[in-house]
Amino acid sequence: MKNKKRILLILFITILSINAFSILYCMNYNKKDVSITVSDKLLTSASDPINLEWNRTWFEFFGWEAEGNAIALDSLNNSYISGFSSGNIGKSRDVCLVKYNSSGQLQWDRTWGGADIDIGQAILISSTDDIYIAGYTQNGFLGEMDIFLLKYNNTGGLQWYNVWGGSGEDYCYGIAIDNNNNIFLGGYTESWIAEGSAMCLLKYNTSGGLEWNRTWGGGFYDGAVGIVVDSSNNIYLGGTKGYDLCLVKFDNSGVWQWNRSWNTVGRKWGKGITIDSSDDIYLVGEGTYLVDNETLGWQICLLKYNKFGDLQWSKICNNITAPDLIPSLINGITLDSSNNIYLAKKSIDDNLEIEKFDSSGNKKWDYVFGGTWEDSCNGIVVDTLNNIYIAGKLDNEVYIGKFIESSPETTLKEVPGYNLWPLIFVLSVVSSVIVLSMSLKIKLLKKSK
Repeated sequence: MKNKKRILLILFITILSINAFSILYCMNYNKKDVSITVSDKLLTSASDPINLEWNRTWFEFFGWEAEGNAIALDSLNNSYISGFSSGNIGKSRDVCLVKYNSSGQLQWDRTWGGADIDIGQAILISSTDDIYIAGYTQNGFLGEMDIFLLKYNNTGGLQWYNVWGGSGEDYCYGIAIDNNNNIFLGGYTESWIAEGSAMCLLKYNTSGGLEWNRTWGGGFYDGAVGIVVDSSNNIYLGGTKGYDLCLVKFDNSGVWQWNRSWNTVGRKWGKGITIDSSDDIYLVGEGTYLVDNETLGWQICLLKYNKFGDLQWSKICNNITAPDLIPSLINGITLDSSNNIYLAKKSIDDNLEIEKFDSSGNKKWDYVFGGTWEDSCNGIVVDTLNNIYIAGKLDNEVYIGKFIESSPETTLKEVPGYNLWPLIFVLSVVSSVIVLSMSLKIKLLKKSK
């Protein structure tokens, strides 16, 4: 009888341990490859709302923080997200690469980095479905901060990496590819000028060899935040020159063609660039304006240029009265097949936000949602059916969501996930009750004897 009691006690403690672990696991519900329902703050017009098709969050097991900064699609609409993942508090940040299929099922994930900071800021998929990630690293390759380029195959195998920089800080925020599969990086450098920063442009071949590099500008806040290539393989850098939005064109050999600057009143920063099938270029930026003699405001600016540098139109939108300086809101820009414009944003109240404009820069709708912590929508892309995919951060985890424009909804739809821990929790509770009943029954039988 004592052995039986001892066995029941061990079994009971084991089940309770599983029970406790499953409770803790379920409390932190945003786990790898799990569908979620988030707080929905829908702000759309009646004609152009969007619905959630599926969403997922990802982070490294026992990770402390993760964030998706960029997203790209391959020929089968598999989605690839890059950003960073960090372990426990104080641990380094590593580049992360996460692949989902078109239904939102996790295929694989990879990380890359050293003991310090490594962050993926831009991603593209080539015509052969190779994956290129660009960003910056603090792991002592060349200087204080260096630009890196990684190449993976479509099964997640690292093919090669390359690092560029000088003795100072160098950052990459944009990546593009030409018709010959040459890779171009855009960012800014502090290594090659006496003071301030300058735009930098790098060209790599498919083997990872650096073909050439260029710098342009030089001064405070000069730098590129994005890069595009047109149908003739000309290159355009979008960013900031001083406190103005700036667009610079180079030919495929890195020869400067022209540059354009734009501003109204106040300080403006370039935040993104994209290009359409007619080689028209779209710039987005944001910055301050003077509401009156004592009050600053914050506004978003949309510009459209043709390939000759002629401004087609400019739009000022979302004027916000801001007694205190508002932090950066715009993180990404893309187009659909009709040249409607989509922005990936961080809302004023630290939620994810998607905003749509028509091809003339007129606002159609915006969509805001988030979790319990500081969230942000950082990357955005639209597929051939005009479905919208975003990447960002939700409750300190990488977030990806697929959205479809359709009938109005007041809340996000919950998508069935793959988390088995709630089921384990229920089964462990039932098992605990059974074991406890058996234990009581044994005690009663012993007393009756």
